[in-house]
Amino acid sequence: MRHQDALHSLLDAKLEAYRRELPVLRGQLLSLLAAVESGEPAALPRAIEEQTYLELERRHRGTEAEIGDRIAPYLAALAGRGAVLDLGCGRGEALELLRERGIPARGVDSNAEMVARCREKGLEAERADLFEALAAAAEGSLGGVISFHVVEHLPPAALDRLLRLAWRALVPGGVLVLETPSPLSLVVGARNFWLDPTHLRPVHPEALRLALEMAGFEPVDQVGRQPFGASERLPEIDLDGLSEGERLLADRVNRLRDALDELLYGHQDYGMVGHKPAEAPRPAPRP
Repeated sequence: MRHQDALHSLLDAKLEAYRRELPVLRGQLLSLLAAVESGEPAALPRAIEEQTYLELERRHRGTEAEIGDRIAPYLAALAGRGAVLDLGCGRGEALELLRERGIPARGVDSNAEMVARCREKGLEAERADLFEALAAAAEGSLGGVISFHVVEHLPPAALDRLLRLAWRALVPGGVLVLETPSPLSLVVGARNFWLDPTHLRPVHPEALRLALEMAGFEPVDQVGRQPFGASERLPEIDLDGLSEGERLLADRVNRLRDALDELLYGHQDYGMVGHKPAEAPRPAPRP
């Protein structure tokens, strides 16, 4: 390809990217103008904060397609159980997948920009406090409650309240799905987790499992999600072509590498799936 043709191709690609971005930028501008016109002193700073968080998600959490792929494995646990409430629905990735599978679902989020993005897709979403929305759900009215990357924003007492409200709102046999960054990975717990300045604390899976069990969920299943790619992890020594003595030494080094690699990397997230028993006892009293 000639240099001039390559430049034209690059220009065409940039123009196409700008065309795709234009509706988003237009929506952001209209949101800021509406905040100014509202006359509410806090409206403009809040709108800017919400748009900043939306951009943070786009840059560091992943594209909507990538998030959808990560959420998809949970859908089998939700099928055929009834309506689903998505707490902190974000850009609506889970709601879109549930709609595609014919599972009735609605979402709530405190970020107006996120809710607007959901509504543009024809999804049922409202700006609301997740605790108020969950408390307003009729007892035993939901087949599933899902919440992706929310619990790390909550203090322990608020998390406990969320679990007990979810247990109350679920039908017997209903499912609660929570996903959060995994502190079992040192790279996540010490580095990646803090990309989001609104994160409060990592949640250890055993602590979350105990909290679900104390709220009445049984069984509680843990699943590792989003492992680091091979190119991001520690390299192994290739044993081919080594002498017997060298191979034994290299194998020991590789075994140490495996243990260290799992400690450093492992899975970036984990999911906790709690089941409300079909013959549901009352949840355990607060300690």
